[in-house]
Amino acid sequence: MEINYENNGPFYSNLNEENPSRLAIERLEQDIFSENFSKEIFLNSVRNLSVVAEKYGLDQESIDKGISIMCRNHHIDQSNSISIIYSMMPIGKVSQKTVIRILGSLGHGKTKASLFVQNALLKWIIMVYDFLDGYDELNQLYGVIFHYIGFITLRKYLCHILILITRRNNVKAFRIEKLLEIQNQTPNDQSIFALLQLYKSYYPDIVVTKFLKIHDKLFDHPNKPWLEKVIALQESLSNKINKNYDIQRFEVMGHFYRGFKRQKLGNFSIPEIRTFSSKKESYTTEELRTKQDLVEYIDSVEFPCQLASILDSSLHQNLLILRCPEFAIERLNFWLEAKLLLDLKENSNDGYINDILEYLEKFTYVFKETLSPIDHFLNTLLQSWDGIKYRESLFNLLIHIPIKSEKDITMMLSYLIKPQWLTDLNYCINLLNFFSQLTRQWVIKYIRLTSRNGTYWKLSSNDNILSDPFNSILFLLEKVDHLCINILLSYKSDMRIHNSILLFYELLLNLIVEEKLPNIILPSSHIIYQCFFSGNGMSLSRICGLIVGYKAAFDYHEKNEIKTPYHRDIVDYFNSFVMDFCNCLWRNRAFNKQDKNALGCQLSEDVIMALKSIAEVRGIFFGSIFSITHGTIFAHWSAETLKDLEDASPNIIKRHVGPISNTSLKRWAEEGGLNISLNDFRILVLNKINEKNYNGVYDFLYSSMASLKERQTSEINIS
Repeated sequence: MEINYENNGPFYSNLNEENPSRLAIERLEQDIFSENFSKEIFLNSVRNLSVVAEKYGLDQESIDKGISIMCRNHHIDQSNSISIIYSMMPIGKVSQKTVIRILGSLGHGKTKASLFVQNALLKWIIMVYDFLDGYDELNQLYGVIFHYIGFITLRKYLCHILILITRRNNVKAFRIEKLLEIQNQTPNDQSIFALLQLYKSYYPDIVVTKFLKIHDKLFDHPNKPWLEKVIALQESLSNKINKNYDIQRFEVMGHFYRGFKRQKLGNFSIPEIRTFSSKKESYTTEELRTKQDLVEYIDSVEFPCQLASILDSSLHQNLLILRCPEFAIERLNFWLEAKLLLDLKENSNDGYINDILEYLEKFTYVFKETLSPIDHFLNTLLQSWDGIKYRESLFNLLIHIPIKSEKDITMMLSYLIKPQWLTDLNYCINLLNFFSQLTRQWVIKYIRLTSRNGTYWKLSSNDNILSDPFNSILFLLEKVDHLCINILLSYKSDMRIHNSILLFYELLLNLIVEEKLPNIILPSSHIIYQCFFSGNGMSLSRICGLIVGYKAAFDYHEKNEIKTPYHRDIVDYFNSFVMDFCNCLWRNRAFNKQDKNALGCQLSEDVIMALKSIAEVRGIFFGSIFSITHGTIFAHWSAETLKDLEDASPNIIKRHVGPISNTSLKRWAEEGGLNISLNDFRILVLNKINEKNYNGVYDFLYSSMASLKERQTSEINIS
C-alpha cells in the first residue's frame, strides 16, 4: 500500500508503512477483545502505543478509536487503562464528537466502562480542553454533564468541566438547589463549593452557608508534564495549532479561583472581580473568558463593582480602554488615590513598592497614560528614590506621564538627575533611553491634542491640559540636550553613551519628519562635534546620517512653507555643520573658516594654529587628517581599496606606498604605477565605506557635495 506522506504529516516521511498510530490502536483493539486474550501480547501493545504516541502523536481518527475502546466495558486493569488514556496525545485539534462520546458513556451499565475509567476519561477531557475544535456542542450538553454530578467518583472533574463552560444562561434555580443540597450532604467538597461560588458571581443572592478554603492547585491543568509533551510534539511537527494554550482557558480558571480569596502580592491587595445587581440580559465581567467574548459582548458588558479589580486582568483593562466611560475612570481614580498614598505611608517597604509598581506598570502599558493618582504616587516616590531600586519599573511608568508644565519638568529632573548618579554608566544609559521614550510619548500626546482626538481628552488625569504643550516639549528637549553634554564630558569616547545619545536624536528627527512638528530642534554643537571627532566609525557615520536627515527636514519645511519661528541665523548655524563636515571628509580643508558658513568646527584660531604646527612637524598635510583617505577611521579602507586596484592591474611595475594624494598618484602613474585620478579613487573609497555599512558618511557626502551629485546624476542618465 502506498502512503500519502503529505496527508499523513512530516513524521511519516521516513516510514514505509501505514500510519503507526492507527496501526497501534488497531493492534490494541484486537488484543483487548480477542477470544484468545494474552496478557503478554496485550502489555506489548500498550507499550507500543505509548511509544508511538510520545514519538509521533495520534491523529483525530486514532484518538476517536482509542477513546471508543476505553468507553466500552473491558477487562483492562486500572494502571493500563490510565496508560492507554494518557497515550491519547493529539497532534492537532480534538473533535468535540470525541468528548461527546465520553459524556454519552457515563453512568452505570453492562456495556459501560468502570467509574474509575470514566473518571480518567473526564480528566482527559480537561487535559485536551484547549485543543478542542470548538465549544458550542459541549456547551449544549451542559445539562447532561450536570446530571452526573451526583456521582461522587466523577464529581471533581465534572465540576471542573462545568466551571470551564458555565455562562449566565446555564445558571438555573433547580441547579442552584441541587448544588446546595449536595453541599449539605458533603459540606467539605471543594469542587461543589467552587461551582457554587461561580454561580453566586452571576447571582449574588445565592446564600452559601458553608465556606471553604479552596486548594491552590484545584483548577490547575491536571497533568502539566503531559501537556508539555503534547505542546512540544505539536511544535516539533510544525503543527502549532494551539501554541498559546496557556493564555486562555486555564489562565481564566486561575483568575476565577483567585476570586474566592483576597488577591495579594506582598502587601498590596487587589479587589476580586465581582458584578452585583446585574440585569439578566446583561453580560458581566466575570463572563469574559477570551478576547472573542470581549469583541462579541463589548457593548453590553457591565463593569465590576470595584474598578480596581481590572488591575489584575489585561482582558478587562482592554474593556476599559475600548469603552472608556468617564464614570469608570473616576471610580478607578478614586480607589487609586485613596489606596496608593495611604499604603505608601503605612507600607513603604521595598516588597510593597515592587508589587504595586508591577501592577501599575502592566496597567499603564496597556492604557498608555498614567492616571492622576498614579502620577501623584510616582512624584511622591521619586522624592525618596535612591536611583537604584525598581529603576526599570519606575522608568517604564514615567514614560507615560502626561505633558507637564516647565515647573513640573524641572521638579522631575531634579529627582532624576543627580551628580552622584551620573557617575554610574548604566544609569546614564537607562536615563537617556528613558528620555527617548518619554519624548516619543509626549509628541504622540501633542499630536492627539492638536488633532482633537477624543482618546486623550477623556482621561481624567488631563483635566488641566496645558495651553501650549509644545513649549513644554521644547523645554524638556533643551534640558535633555544639556544632560547629554554633561554626560559626554564624563564619557567622551564611550560607544554605549554615544549610541544612547544618537538614538535620542534619531528618534527626535523621525518624530519631526513623520509628525510634521512645527519646530526643527537641533542638537548642540558640542554633541555634534564630539560624535564627529570621537574616533569611532559608528558615531561619525550616524552623526553624518543625522545631518542628512535634518537637511531633508529643513528642505521639507521650506518647500511646504511651514510657518516656523526660525531666524536665518538658525539655518546658517546648521549649514556650518554641513560645511565643516565636507571640509574635513572630502575637501581636504579641515578647520577652514574662509568658506561661506564654515566655522572651523568652532575651534579658536590659536587651537587651529597649534594643531597645524604639530602636523607640520610630523610631515602630515593638516587639511586631510580627517578625510576619508587619511583619517584614522577610514584609512584602512583606503589602503584596502588601493591594494585591490593594484592587484587587479597586473601590468603596473610600481606599487603606491601611500598615503594617497593628487600629487603622489600623478607621480606613481608616470613611474609605471596605477593610473587613476584622486577623485575617482575617493569615490571608490566612498563605495567601500558604504559597503562596510557606514552609510551615513556616504549619504552625507552625496547629498552635500555638488560634484558628487552631478556625477551620480550623469551615471544614472548614462545607465
